[in-house]
Amino acid sequence: MIAFPLEQVRLTQSRWQENMQRDSAWVCSITSQQALHNFRTMVGLYSAKEGGYDTFTKMGGWESPDCDLRGHAVGHLLSSYALFYAATGDSLFYLKGDSVVQGIRSCQRVNGTGYVSAFPEGLIDRNIAGQSVWAPWYTLHKVMAGMLAQYTYCHNDTALAVVQDFAQWAERKLKGLDDATRRRMLRNEFGGMPEVWLDLYRLTGDDKARWLTDFFYDNAKLDPLYEGNFDMGTMHTNTFLPKVVAETKKSSIYNLQSSMPEHFFHEMVCHHVMAPGILSDKEHFFPVGTMHKHLSAYTGETCCTYNMLRMARELYAQHPDIRYVQYMEQALVNDILGQQDPATGMVHYFLPMQTGAYKLYSTPMNSFWCCVGSSFESHAKYGENIYWHSGDTVWVNLWIPSVLNWEEKGLRLRQETAFPRSNTTTLIVEQAPKHKITLMVRKDSTYQTVTRRFKKGDRIAVQREYALRTMAADGDASRVALFYGPILLAGRLGQVAHPFSDPTKHNDYYTYNYQVPDSIKNVELKELQPVEGQFAEFITSDGIRVSPLYDIHHERYVVYWKK
Repeated sequence: MIAFPLEQVRLTQSRWQENMQRDSAWVCSITSQQALHNFRTMVGLYSAKEGGYDTFTKMGGWESPDCDLRGHAVGHLLSSYALFYAATGDSLFYLKGDSVVQGIRSCQRVNGTGYVSAFPEGLIDRNIAGQSVWAPWYTLHKVMAGMLAQYTYCHNDTALAVVQDFAQWAERKLKGLDDATRRRMLRNEFGGMPEVWLDLYRLTGDDKARWLTDFFYDNAKLDPLYEGNFDMGTMHTNTFLPKVVAETKKSSIYNLQSSMPEHFFHEMVCHHVMAPGILSDKEHFFPVGTMHKHLSAYTGETCCTYNMLRMARELYAQHPDIRYVQYMEQALVNDILGQQDPATGMVHYFLPMQTGAYKLYSTPMNSFWCCVGSSFESHAKYGENIYWHSGDTVWVNLWIPSVLNWEEKGLRLRQETAFPRSNTTTLIVEQAPKHKITLMVRKDSTYQTVTRRFKKGDRIAVQREYALRTMAADGDASRVALFYGPILLAGRLGQVAHPFSDPTKHNDYYTYNYQVPDSIKNVELKELQPVEGQFAEFITSDGIRVSPLYDIHHERYVVYWKK
């Protein structure tokens, strides 16, 4: 099964496209001077008068000049610019990305060893020595993944050269380490570093990239999975997920036969995924059967959803099981779509499941958390999983207003839908191929299939039957989330004035006090009546308005009700 590339899909007017536009405005507001400042000062290149002391606004938060993770969000920016270029064809994104690529390449040349980063190589040395340091390989993964995205979507050869020279440095740096040192180094979070090496190997066939892939195999975490042990204990969730994403890709690139990634994914969905498609409590796994004890204000680190979606995409390509698509819809609609505040374009880090909490948003220039970085990508690539194909068959897997242009087959297909504010979609053939093809339009767990020789103007209307249903928290049948079809509903419990992070407080998203009134800490699910004329809107017998969670902002809510 092959996904149609972003270049062949264009989103049309919808909430999805509005999110894209807000995201693109944010990433384009960051100048190349701001993005490159830490890289340039790292190697002694001129950035601004007096080092930019008061010349321009620096990127703050996790991109501050004294933060170990500086540079990670710049990597996400590179990926975002590349994805936006593919998704829109707008040369602005190409130029934005290329300016950063060329700037980082200049820094790499000055350094002269292949190493390039916004922080000194000494952070890697501390990691190798087992000393305290905040995830240097994680940050380097973001930068190199951004470079590979620039090469893949923008055909930027300079970006590939950056990664190739970096790989030469990495091989020299790591080749002489014994296995005990390697394993000690890998205890520190390293993100998707093995995935970068896998992608480099796929693109170039370079043996050093394959050696580096194997070097970054985390025996301590992955061997138990291959032995069938999926007990995650309380490990850090998003340290773990990228390792399995890399193993999923490895199965395809190395042509390996392993069911481990499939089993892992289904274990996550069955026992760890909460109603919006989210994972983790305070960034960590919890024992199976205890979800009801972890419905806190710090659930659902959005980077976990980002990586679960990437895993689902890779697994669906290898094993086209509709359950992967159902997860994509669950997570995109109920988490990612609502991650962004429509009023400001800012995004949340956690999606709280604690009754009475609310979404706490980032700031434009003084947060740059990991979930800000992944959001730069998530809202740029809504088009990547809508349409898939094999032979002369097209699968319409997601209901997102868009146009597919399959030039090879002479098919131009428009999808018109108000989903998720509707349970219908219509496919319109704007250009028809000369031969017979099959369109398979997903409903829920099945497809509506039409095979014929289409003609211009043909329309296929599909309707899904929605009903209210509940989903219990794992471990407690009396705590339930409420769905209308695939749409997660939440009760509105009162507006809040300023739901934004305070940059003067260190990582306040992790300790934020939501000051939940005692009167709403537990809310019982009462009888529901639909609101006349409003899709997916209800009201309880005790007067609580119930709406799709993705549409609730600046407001307290309840997701898991007392039954």
